[in-house]
Amino acid sequence: MAIAADPASTAAASSGASASDGAPPGYRAAGPRPEQLELALPVLAYLCLVFGACLATCHQLSMATASAYLEPARPGAANGVAWLCVAAAGIGAFFGRSARAMVLGLIATSLIASLAVPVVYFAFEAGTEVGALVASGAVAGGACAGVTASAALRALGNTARQLDAVGLALRPFPLLAALLFGTGAVAAFGFVGPWRTTAVLALLLCALAGWTPRLMAYVGSPLLQGRAIRICALGSASLGLVSLGSAERFLPSPSLAAATNTLSYRAAGVHHEITVTSGQRAFELYEGGRLRISTIDSHRYYEALVAPALAATSAPKHVLILGGGTGLAELQALRHPSVQHITSVCPEPALVRVASSLRFLRERNEDALASPRVHIVYDEPARYAQDAAARFDVIIVDAPDPVHFADGAAYSVHFYTQLRRLLAPGGVLAAQATSPFSAPRTFAIAARSMQAAGFATTQYRAAVPTFGDWGFLLAQVGGAPVVPWDTLSARLQATRSDGLRAFPIDSVARGPAAPSYLFDGHIVEVFAEERAHRGL
Repeated sequence: MAIAADPASTAAASSGASASDGAPPGYRAAGPRPEQLELALPVLAYLCLVFGACLATCHQLSMATASAYLEPARPGAANGVAWLCVAAAGIGAFFGRSARAMVLGLIATSLIASLAVPVVYFAFEAGTEVGALVASGAVAGGACAGVTASAALRALGNTARQLDAVGLALRPFPLLAALLFGTGAVAAFGFVGPWRTTAVLALLLCALAGWTPRLMAYVGSPLLQGRAIRICALGSASLGLVSLGSAERFLPSPSLAAATNTLSYRAAGVHHEITVTSGQRAFELYEGGRLRISTIDSHRYYEALVAPALAATSAPKHVLILGGGTGLAELQALRHPSVQHITSVCPEPALVRVASSLRFLRERNEDALASPRVHIVYDEPARYAQDAAARFDVIIVDAPDPVHFADGAAYSVHFYTQLRRLLAPGGVLAAQATSPFSAPRTFAIAARSMQAAGFATTQYRAAVPTFGDWGFLLAQVGGAPVVPWDTLSARLQATRSDGLRAFPIDSVARGPAAPSYLFDGHIVEVFAEERAHRGL
């Protein structure tokens, strides 16, 4: 039997169908309504950005900054600073109870992110203990981030639940897009370093602070004065822009790209750029892109370079160091009881300035450059050797590897002849001569050039993990230097006499080696060939 439809019920059913995106009466649309997604999206985006920015800022202020400036000197320091940051964030969460606290937290976190890394950088440059500064920045940033996140959750959490914002975010495609975006952001931050990262995060926090009044009005809580907040956010953003510009000024992008680890410090020199990187729990200092110092094992290199020459000389008083300036070779010479005067020739004033100021270097060279027995001369070693008239009991040559023809001059017969003129009777010359393992022919050419200049030579080597298997030459006029290896071994921290004198078969050059002269400099070509052969 047919039943007549009630017009009122029909109208209601028709109205319900239109409210359910055209679904038939008695059915409900399967997905979220378009207006629901439109309403939830701003709230969801704001909350995601607030929590993501706060977490990233805490990570940068604690882990990244501590790893760059504390971890090499204090293994495990970054974990301790991170726990301080977490504790501060937990305490700050109890105070985040209003939308006003959320805005103040965003602006305060932005200010801390803008200032923290520059303050630590300049303190590091001045040789100040930066541990307290890093910890203070992490605690302050964590507390402000805790206040911000807690206030955001209290102010917008109920609205997000009503709009099912979390459910919308967990749909496959939005979730995948968010994960890809987050992964790309983390990867990008890893390339630009902690200073630029915190500056960018500061700008993001300022943008969120400026957005807050409009969002609160959007969800029906117009309790904030937008004009005053935007002025404060704009002022904080200006500081973030200054921080970002300062990062480019003090740690320019080309230096950042050339660094193998996190670039912690840079100083522009007259001839070369001095950079300090941080990674693998070690600081490394580069001069003109060449590794000069690693806190892992530099003592091995400078012990092997300086100690044998001093031990082979009877009561040396006057020492010449060509290519000094780090304070580490000078320290080895100062430890010898008979040494009265050290002339250290360094072509780059910035290297001496850095070695005299950075805390980690001063701790290792024991402020040797400030000793009254050390006299610094800013000059090219080859030019100094040609013009000098003084005599020295020991001459130490720490020349750069012969990568360029200008570097190859420090391995020429002419250069060694000039050094022979500066040696006092019975004096000893010591020089680094590249790696006999990776460049055996180059090592042999350096030895042959010394012999062509009238020296009798003794060869030895030392294992320096960051440099490799490194070779050295001792030279003296009238006969090979006699080194009391057994006595010397007791003074060395890392190398013993049997290791110094033993050369493996693959570290010996095959065939005769010709000396290198200024007019040909073929040692440079041989060095390049051998490095290419080794894949270096």
